[in-house]
Amino acid sequence: MRIETQEDCHNLQAGMFARVTIVFAAHAGVLLVPTQALLQTGEDSPVTVFALADSHMAERRPPAVGFQNGRFVETLSGLNEGELVATSGLTDLARC
Repeated sequence: MRIETQEDCHNLQAGMFARVTIVFAAHAGVLLVPTQALLQTGEDSPVTVFALADSHMAERRPPAVGFQNGRFVETLSGLNEGELVATSGLTDLARC
């Protein structure tokens, strides 16, 4: 890979390394949930999240998901902004 710096950097030397992030796409105004909020029991099974319903009970939801970056997942449908989602104990919730 070849990169170019935006400024003249005279202090760069051969053999140095850098950690970079390459942004392929940026989506503004999307709903994100932590990846640990997603439960997928099998390779072909749908993704599930557990949202706190008005009855204060965990409710199983099948969201449509978009891009993922390792920490967060874009949700296209199935959740609304401001809803709380479970991020731990998902396997126990799935058994209920």
